[in-house]
Amino acid sequence: MGKSEKVKKSIWILVICVIVIALSVTALIVFRDNLFKQQANFDSDIVIKRTDDQDPLKMPYKNEMADTSILQLEKVSYEYRNKHQSVKAVNEFSYGFSQGLFYAITGKSGSGKTTLLSLMVGLDFPTEGIIKYEGKDLKDMNMDKYRRDYISLIYQDYNLFPLLTVLENVMYPLKLKGEKTTEGKMLAMEKLKMVGLDEPYYKRYPSMLSGGEQQRVAIARALVTGSSILLADEPTGNLDTENGNNIVAILRDLAHNDKFCVIVVTHDLEIAYVADKMLSLRDGRLLL
Repeated sequence: MGKSEKVKKSIWILVICVIVIALSVTALIVFRDNLFKQQANFDSDIVIKRTDDQDPLKMPYKNEMADTSILQLEKVSYEYRNKHQSVKAVNEFSYGFSQGLFYAITGKSGSGKTTLLSLMVGLDFPTEGIIKYEGKDLKDMNMDKYRRDYISLIYQDYNLFPLLTVLENVMYPLKLKGEKTTEGKMLAMEKLKMVGLDEPYYKRYPSMLSGGEQQRVAIARALVTGSSILLADEPTGNLDTENGNNIVAILRDLAHNDKFCVIVVTHDLEIAYVADKMLSLRDGRLLL
């Protein structure tokens, strides 16, 4: 083979390599664009539909309720004041929450999520605006009854009584309501079964449970009151991924199957991905 032939062969090999590289780059660009398009479907206030039949958090759901709001916030603001300054933690927040839906409220630290949660659960009244439960202004309601019967709060750190058993922890709200022990025990057992805890757990103490199990007990305690609204403050914050996913699946099922209004305040975008509605807060304002 002559020198000119070798040069031609080298040029052809180089051309082929360039073509292969160009095709590979094009394929990567197409893959990237398709990935971005899929991610773009995640919007801040839409129904999220999933098609993965294996993952309980990604099963498709079509809401058939939510025609009316059970909890309505109208231009709600809350201002912290002292002699040096005033800070508006919540700024003209307006939104209606309905039964049968699972909501996620997200935002950076200091965005107003915790303050908003406190207002919804009735721990304080807004500086401005109105919060209504089933059309009634909270200011006109008995707040003890509202917090006891109509709305329940699930905490990040569970807030279980360490010296009470699992069953006694769940029964505790019923004792405050004056329920008879026999009826209260049956109801507590029913709610524990709803979150996947059966009889072997009833006599255990919180220290004998995993974090995921403790959070299930906390959810059962919230359910036993008969509340139609469940508020959860970072319910997966102290859990590993598997237990966190299990808790989110329970909350989601409570909304879809048992028609609770479930509102979760979270930093975890995995929860936002599976929520029916995701609300974002920034500087106390709802981002639309």
